[in-house]
Amino acid sequence: MRHGATIAAILTALWLHGVAHADTLTLKAGDQYTGTLTNIGDGMAVFRTKIAGKVYVSTDEIAAVHTTNLVMLDMGDGKLLAGRLRTENGVPELVSQDGNDHRPIALADIKGIDQVPAATTGESASGLSGSLETGYRFREGTVDYSGPTASLELSHGAENGTEISARIDTEYVGDAGSTGRFFDAELRARLGTSGTWKPQLTLSVERDRNMALDYRVEAVAGVARDLHRDERQSLSVEGGVGATIAEYDSGLLRRDQGYRGEWFPGDRDGSSDELNLHLRLNYSRLLFGATIEEGIEIVPSLSDTGDVRGSFFSALYIPITPRMKLKLDINVDYDGDPRYRDIDEWRTSVGASLRFHF
Repeated sequence: MRHGATIAAILTALWLHGVAHADTLTLKAGDQYTGTLTNIGDGMAVFRTKIAGKVYVSTDEIAAVHTTNLVMLDMGDGKLLAGRLRTENGVPELVSQDGNDHRPIALADIKGIDQVPAATTGESASGLSGSLETGYRFREGTVDYSGPTASLELSHGAENGTEISARIDTEYVGDAGSTGRFFDAELRARLGTSGTWKPQLTLSVERDRNMALDYRVEAVAGVARDLHRDERQSLSVEGGVGATIAEYDSGLLRRDQGYRGEWFPGDRDGSSDELNLHLRLNYSRLLFGATIEEGIEIVPSLSDTGDVRGSFFSALYIPITPRMKLKLDINVDYDGDPRYRDIDEWRTSVGASLRFHF
């Protein structure tokens, strides 16, 4: 009898856990559904449940709706709003991610859900979202070249505000070998706390043949903060201290520049390690239905005074469908102390790609 009660308690707890992490929809007739809100548009809501499957209801019939995950609402006229849907005292509201902003929303005015980073298979929401990007990029630097690119991004947000994200960028040029001329990967964890400054840990790996950089591994511990955030624009800052290990090999770059085995001017193959200060500013804005993202990062060395690295990027995202966007971007990188004398301090790249959200 005791074992039966224990099993029943466990099953009840598991069921309650699933319900607590699912969206809920309540109708004025009294019916209530638990599952995932997959879409709202043109006065109709689509809700997926485990038992009834897809349910289509008019927004006029909805008494209350609650979403666990963040949703991106297309309100028409290029206006996009992000947050969680809640109903308080019979009034639907969009609550910001930090819970500080409550905006009344008329469900009938919603034109569509631009992005729902929740499972659409009927399972409880996991908070996992991502994007896959493919395109073409032109690079200018010590050696000019171009080639196809691919990028994968994944992110997961927990209920306590902790965010974990991973990103991999790579590009292929026929003469660059299996790993390509450029490779960049990053794993980032931003901890959810009640304070305005969020602790942040970042681990990155980079390869850049134009800098004779075989690989660079950086681990950065710091903090991040939102200086401003609303439904149309955001501004945030990041700062931290990082440890860097780098390995240089000028063999491939010598071949690119026409050196046939001769000694490369200023050759300093081998490894290096240093401490750096990382400072970053990020900005994004909605403009006529498109999204502009910009960022600047400065990395002064704490081990070698006067040695500074920096980068700037600007990207324009133009929506094609709710889950596909055209991306146009430009990146500018700077290294004040290149490993070799013949390497350009400045490098620029321009790219165009399609990004698919899932």
